[in-house]
This record gives sequence, C-alpha cells and structure tokens, in this order.
Amino acid sequence: MDVIIIAISDLQSSIIISLNLLDLHAKKIIVKAVNKNHKRILKSIGIKEIIQTELLAANLIKKFIKNETNLIFQIIDKDFISFKIKIENINLDSKTLQDLNFYNSLNCNVSYIKRNKNIIACNKDSEVKLNDELYFIAKTDMLKSIINIIQNS
Repeated sequence: MDVIIIAISDLQSSIIISLNLLDLHAKKIIVKAVNKNHKRILKSIGIKEIIQTELLAANLIKKFIKNETNLIFQIIDKDFISFKIKIENINLDSKTLQDLNFYNSLNCNVSYIKRNKNIIACNKDSEVKLNDELYFIAKTDMLKSIINIIQNS
C-alpha cells in the first residue's frame, strides 16, 4: 500500500499538496495539521487521516505520567512544557528552591508557587511547603526527572 505523509508546517502548501494528491487519487494520505482550523480545512477537502502533533505529544506525556494525579501540564512547543505539580512529599516541606536545585541540575524554572490561593514570586530562597502548587517551565525531556525529585526526595 502506498502511503504519502505530508508533515510541513506551512498551511497553504500543506493544503495545496493535499488537494493535488487527492486529484491524483493517492490511496492513503496522512497529513500533519498545525492547529484546529488547519484540521477543519483538511477534513473539508477530503483528507481522512490527520495528525495533530501537539495533541499526540500531550497524549504521550499523559501516558507517561498516567499515575500522576497531581500534575497538570500544557505543551508550549515541541521542546518546552509548562506544568504545575502539587507537593505531597513530606520530605520537601520547608526546603528552599535552591535546596531542590531544579535550575542547575535540570535546567528548569519554577515560575511561581501557589499556597492557600496566594501567588508567591519565586527566588532561590523561596521555601516549599506541603500542598503548595509549583508552576514550572521546563524542557519536555526533563519532566520525568523533575517528577522523580519531587516524589523521591
């Protein structure tokens, strides 16, 4: 079976190539959609197999962290993720961000801490308390390491 995959980010080119392949009666066409509107257009012209890479990445991360009920995240782009995680490990109570060494060891930033509905701006001396929510920006490939530090410290 012949399969043609279109994985370019330029919407106009993607749509024109898809139309041309449909005119040529290509058997199987798989197209990467950049966003929801691009997906809608591809569907409307007759493309049946559409992949949204951001959703695919999000689903892979969800599978990776399926046991993490205290983690909420958002894909920023292909390399970075923004997420919050609730501190439930008693061993982290009263440790500073410098003690946890997130930036130097994992190259990630804690943007802010949410404690009892209050937002706390972070610096290296900020203390983490039980039930705090830490808001991170990190490279996607560092997620597992960050979770390990928070769970196993």
